[in-house]
Amino acid sequence: MTTPISDDEIHGYVDRQLSPERRAAVERALVDDAPLASKVREIERQNAWLREGLDPLLAEPLPRQLIDAARMPRRPRRIGRFVAVAASVATLCVGFLGGWYVRDAELEIAGTPTTFARQAAFTHPTSTGPSKSGRRRKSGSSRGSRSASTIRCTRPI
Repeated sequence: MTTPISDDEIHGYVDRQLSPERRAAVERALVDDAPLASKVREIERQNAWLREGLDPLLAEPLPRQLIDAARMPRRPRRIGRFVAVAASVATLCVGFLGGWYVRDAELEIAGTPTTFARQAAFTHPTSTGPSKSGRRRKSGSSRGSRSASTIRCTRPI
């Protein structure tokens, strides 16, 4: 009993892609089966017709645009990458400085000091400067006449 022959095997036989033992089995089946033999002749005729029509196209050279499209693109130049990084850094610096300037302007409009020295003077008035009442303070300690070096500690440390 022989194995039935599939369409894939018929196409493999026509294209000469079958193993030698399977090829021999298909040839034996072609001798005994007339409809199978006519199917093989039809596929061979179709292959010949396709070769006649399409082989001239295979002989044509490939278009230059197609070859260029298939090539790997060039590596981007390093100078372009450097310019992009420099532009990013410059934009960041301009934004930072602009924001800082606007912050100072907003604080000055609100009456808040904008520098550390101004803030310290605003928060901690000096002992010789005017007080909130407008009178000058006395120099020295207001707790008495003893200096810090003569104060004795009564509790052990």
